[in-house]
Amino acid sequence: MAIGISAPAVSKWESGKSLPDILLLKPIARFFGVSLDELMAFNQLMPPEKIDSVIKNGTLKFAEEGFEAGFAFVKQLYADFQDDKAFLFRLAGMLYACVNFAKNDNDVKECFKFQQCILESAVNTQDEKLSNQSRFLLAVNLMNNSAGSIQKADRKPFGSMHGSDAGRKPAADAAIA
Repeated sequence: MAIGISAPAVSKWESGKSLPDILLLKPIARFFGVSLDELMAFNQLMPPEKIDSVIKNGTLKFAEEGFEAGFAFVKQLYADFQDDKAFLFRLAGMLYACVNFAKNDNDVKECFKFQQCILESAVNTQDEKLSNQSRFLLAVNLMNNSAGSIQKADRKPFGSMHGSDAGRKPAADAAIA
């Protein structure tokens, strides 16, 4: 194998007789072109009973610690729970409400841009109601962000994201860095 793992070793992993050395996980993930989370089938979800309190704490962070601290909190939550589409929808709604804490136009633009990224991710769900709600907020975001961007929302009609765009990663994953 290209990363120095023998066929008998893989056979033992497949049969459950042994497990790969933890030091091999990164090279294996790199070989297959996936993240460690994808390799390990890790899908972190926010426990439903905690969502309201996390949203409340995020709003308080904006109010008490300022826009920068609140926005950093939102970015970290997005990074930690980007597979939880229902939570992302709630997070985008909180971000929309907290844009009032922005200090200047650049903060407002950054806030709307990141909200758009979150909603683009939330749209990609098999839950049609959640997908449509996310599309609606995305359209509102695009109208608020700039009048010319409404054409982007028109290209994503209701109920159409279950095809070729369904597995697409949002362009905004780079924005959390």
